[in-house]
Amino acid sequence: MQPWIVVLLLVGIMLPIEIAVVYALLRGPVQDVFNRLHAKYPPQQIGDGAIRRNFQSAKKDIVNLGFCVHFAVDDQFVHVMPAAVLRWAGAKGSSVPVDVVSAKQSDMSYAEIVFDDVTLVGPTWVVREAANRLRRYPVSA
Repeated sequence: MQPWIVVLLLVGIMLPIEIAVVYALLRGPVQDVFNRLHAKYPPQQIGDGAIRRNFQSAKKDIVNLGFCVHFAVDDQFVHVMPAAVLRWAGAKGSSVPVDVVSAKQSDMSYAEIVFDDVTLVGPTWVVREAANRLRRYPVSA
């Protein structure tokens, strides 16, 4: 058998298997984090003066979602927007009110961000900016 035929067979067999494995690995965090947030806090329009950073790293349990999440923080919401690869796995965006966002523990780069009852390890700037917006524009009771 020709070497190029062997390569084509390996690629033709292994590529679909690897795609299926990646899809299966992403479905857990997608259901646990993104779709739970989406059900509770559907996406809203991003307000003026929002700080937005694309392709941020996030982590849920042992699954590292490196450079797969876009975050934006405005005066009312923290917008959690999945990148294309997570949307392919079924993730939906959400807009969480800044008054329900907090951090369990934090270091210089990453924080354990608590969105009401959903926890995600993400960039520290999200929690800091949400706290700053909450102090500047308190939510009236």
